[in-house]
Amino acid sequence: MAPTPELLYISHSRLHRNRANLIQTLHTVSGFSSCGVNTTLYLPPWYSKVTLESRLRELGVEPTLDVHPMELLHKRWPLSIFTWIYLNKLRAAKHIYVRSARISLALAARRIPHHLEIHTLRELETKGIDLAQLIRNQKSGIIGLFVPISQVLAHALERAGADPGRIHVSPSGVDLGAYRDVPSCSFSGERKPK
Repeated sequence: MAPTPELLYISHSRLHRNRANLIQTLHTVSGFSSCGVNTTLYLPPWYSKVTLESRLRELGVEPTLDVHPMELLHKRWPLSIFTWIYLNKLRAAKHIYVRSARISLALAARRIPHHLEIHTLRELETKGIDLAQLIRNQKSGIIGLFVPISQVLAHALERAGADPGRIHVSPSGVDLGAYRDVPSCSFSGERKPK
């Protein structure tokens, strides 16, 4: 049996789709792993023609990540089924990290402690997520940390009532080294950039 990871990262990102969420998720997990944190990533299943190793290489991530396809993370299934079937495994995890407020609410419904990365309050509002409920979950300890990607968002969470002692600002996971060959941008002499 595989050892319990220090960090279990649960995501709705689909491996076979080219989306910023997927790239950020993979680079964040890679960052945790490169810091020595034993991390396991759960993703919805991907198409059989997509191989994990080649897809990770294509996205600039070391192919040694511990990634598991989880059928019940596909959006066609209610998350309550995922949290019910994997309840013992989720409770055994030392830490759980999510970027989805919907996954956070499903974990909170089963009283499973976790950390929630937040990108924008507008996104929560657009998706019909009750920010007040997330804040209650943080204050009760079910959400250990809010992890906003900017100081502005951290201040907005504080104004909304979140415990400032359990807010940790962290920019979204990106491999900045991947951009080292991009030429510098110069706007000198440009009146109307095209």
